[in-house]
Amino acid sequence: MYHYTVLSRYQSTAVSRLVSLYLCWLTHRLLCWYFPIKFTDKGSDMIYLIANTKGGVGKTTIAVHLAAWLAKKGKCLLIDADKQASAASWSSWRKDLDLKHNPRTMILLDDSVYKEGREFVREYDNTVIDAGGRDDPGMRYAMVLADKLIVPMSHSDLDTSAWSDMQKIIEMSKPSNPNLEVHVLLSRIDPRRRPPKDIYEFMAEQKTAIFKTIITERVIYVNSTNKGMTVFETEPDSPAAKDMKALFKELSHPIFLG
Repeated sequence: MYHYTVLSRYQSTAVSRLVSLYLCWLTHRLLCWYFPIKFTDKGSDMIYLIANTKGGVGKTTIAVHLAAWLAKKGKCLLIDADKQASAASWSSWRKDLDLKHNPRTMILLDDSVYKEGREFVREYDNTVIDAGGRDDPGMRYAMVLADKLIVPMSHSDLDTSAWSDMQKIIEMSKPSNPNLEVHVLLSRIDPRRRPPKDIYEFMAEQKTAIFKTIITERVIYVNSTNKGMTVFETEPDSPAAKDMKALFKELSHPIFLG
């Protein structure tokens, strides 16, 4: 009886996974049919998407810091494609502080990320999209719109396991956006540990680009974003601020600018 129960649960999980993958494939086939060619003359210099099917890897933290940094250089749009709307909350708190360099923020969900987003991005120099920590239509539509996909990943077996699902979704987006560039970013890494060489080796085997910069786990990120601020404004000389500066310097390198 015990073995039968375990087998039934395993079969149920396997069927659910197959159904999920089929629905994901079907959505992308419809997307390819509805949007056969990625639009040109988008206006925005660069559209960055911060996404991962796994939550808790620091996506919103990276997205709001990147948006605030880009806002120093010109007009920046921050699209919150997550139903939790954490990035939008950060932006709202920021407005109350009357700080400089504020990205324009809007919430766009599901197909609105593409249908409405492609018109809005024309008015901005750069755009950052913060997607939810799950496989949903908003993230898939964002992959059609984006130029660069940054995938934050922590150092755990769960993260490497989730990466295989993310890879499948990325591949499904290629017919609609063949020029999408993908870069993995190690995030929320314990600063007391050595750099996770196994992740770099794993990504090399996967032939996936990975940033040299590592974003370590710091309480200051939570304290800063909960106030609508960035680490550049709360503690500009902190290790966290230095990590972010290193990431953005690396992101500005010609190899990443394309």
